[in-house]
Amino acid sequence: MNDDHILVSVVLLTYNHSAYIRQAIESVLMQKTDFAWELLIGEDASTDGTAKIVEEMAQQDHRICAYLRKENLGATRNLYDLVSRAKGEYIAYLEGDDYWCDEMKLQRQADFLKSHPEYGGCTHPCRIVNENGKLCAKQNLSWEKRKTVYTLKDFKGVFLAGHGNCLMHKNFYKDSGDRYKKILTLHPLIGDRATCLLAAHQGPIFRLDQEMVCYRVATSENRSNATAVAYEKNPTRVRDDYLFTKALEKEAERLGIRADFSFHINTLFTSMVGLFLKKPDRENRKFIVRMLKENNPFGMLLFFPYGIWRKLWRK
Repeated sequence: MNDDHILVSVVLLTYNHSAYIRQAIESVLMQKTDFAWELLIGEDASTDGTAKIVEEMAQQDHRICAYLRKENLGATRNLYDLVSRAKGEYIAYLEGDDYWCDEMKLQRQADFLKSHPEYGGCTHPCRIVNENGKLCAKQNLSWEKRKTVYTLKDFKGVFLAGHGNCLMHKNFYKDSGDRYKKILTLHPLIGDRATCLLAAHQGPIFRLDQEMVCYRVATSENRSNATAVAYEKNPTRVRDDYLFTKALEKEAERLGIRADFSFHINTLFTSMVGLFLKKPDRENRKFIVRMLKENNPFGMLLFFPYGIWRKLWRK
């Protein structure tokens, strides 16, 4: 295949997804398009046989470029390596435990972006399923902005245009050198915020109507996906989230991306005060003082009553 003719690069991250990876890859291979695409798979030194499945399927289809890591890179370093190799004009995403459920996904999104060059990307709703592929009762993501047109103003430090598996955006990584390496790898596990921020910097993101992705939510007690490790299983998640958000804010400013992070920072301040009231220890108190010093303290204190109301309302 001539590399110059590749319109879309599909980036697939996988680690210990042996139970699901075949379905994920097949959901890409089933795509019906009138253009050429490539599938870049970053297999991050799995210990459960995922690599063998990926290697086997790559040998059967020339559109698959498999990168079998000898050592674990971590999610965002794995991601950056793949996007820096992408040859397409657009990039789409998939994680190894999720799958696409519409054979026209790539065609629909590429058609939209080709006919609307003023947009930085496009997304769509996702279907939330459990480990067995059964529809979950809860079908909303708290960090997702369900807007037809999403802009940088909607980011606020945490809100995304849609699930990462639903996003297709212009390939701004091509010929950029290492310009975006730092912002994409600031956190070892979380790359979706940086990706959405960068895509929205290219232009607004449009939301199509069709559900074309199944996002698998782990519900077992021993779950170990990135979300569980970074949030549910992390006792210092509020502090870590704050440090990551501030680092993201600083790097966005360096890149000339005009985005406001104050909403999420103020929300984290509310959470930190709540933790202190539950556990009034020295470390929590010191971190609250640090947050006040590093930001607008009056804005934080004014936001606090709303932050408390918002937490109670969401419960």
